[in-house]
Amino acid sequence: MAAKTAEKFSSYLLTSERELAQEVTTSLLTKGSVVINIFFLSQLLFLTGKVTQNHALATIFIICSLLLSIRLMKKFQSNNPIIINQICLLMLPIYIDNSITKPWVSYGLLCAIFVLLAAGLDNRPLFITALLVTPFLQFFVANLNLLGVIDSQDLLFLNSYFSTLWVIIAGVGARIARNSYLKYCDQIDEIAKAISTVVAGNEWVNSNLAKALGSSNSPTESLSNQERKALILYASGLKLEVVARRMEVAPSTVKQYIDRAKAKYRLAGINVRTKTEIYKLLRDEGLVN
Repeated sequence: MAAKTAEKFSSYLLTSERELAQEVTTSLLTKGSVVINIFFLSQLLFLTGKVTQNHALATIFIICSLLLSIRLMKKFQSNNPIIINQICLLMLPIYIDNSITKPWVSYGLLCAIFVLLAAGLDNRPLFITALLVTPFLQFFVANLNLLGVIDSQDLLFLNSYFSTLWVIIAGVGARIARNSYLKYCDQIDEIAKAISTVVAGNEWVNSNLAKALGSSNSPTESLSNQERKALILYASGLKLEVVARRMEVAPSTVKQYIDRAKAKYRLAGINVRTKTEIYKLLRDEGLVN
């Protein structure tokens, strides 16, 4: 009875705070992008004068880019594809300018949203690229003197809202806040791992100390049979639903197994986020072909 209680308690504690934080980030990026698209498309359709065929084509294109981004985010379990939709939104004022009769959009606001959303991406080089490209894009659009852009001149002043300097500072600040919170989540995961290990009656060694002592034991050895089986099937290329059918459990249970396994690897100093990284790790250990 005590052993079962300890196992249940350990299972609860090993729900990774970092994984939860990343899920919340993905949810915010997805829902936030939907709201942002609705806002700018509404401005396009109601504030630019007569609605033309180009308006309809632009609207369809933006909606398709949003749906594609969300689908790719789910498929690859990554935040990065949302950048596709944001790039399309940045190109929208340039494309539609010949079909409008009234100013309608703040390009500085578009760029600020682009950089702030990029701060939440998983891929750091992609964020840095977005941060560096944005000033050049602002300068380029400002010099086009587009009819639809209401703040062309403001983009060139460093002390105005949504100017180049403001956007860069906001983006860097958001990225620092994100990284700091993820580090905090890692510390919580470390504490949770220590508590669950002690509750289960085992000895706990800090992951940094374990590496310093030259520990050669693979974290895979600490996985439960179900966690190991779920991880191997998933890394072999199967979808969560297929893995769930093979294991005769719910897809949510399979995801919990995989999340707990990732947490154990992370606490051992091994970061595995994507299916490809899991596959490479298990392949090196001889568990998958």
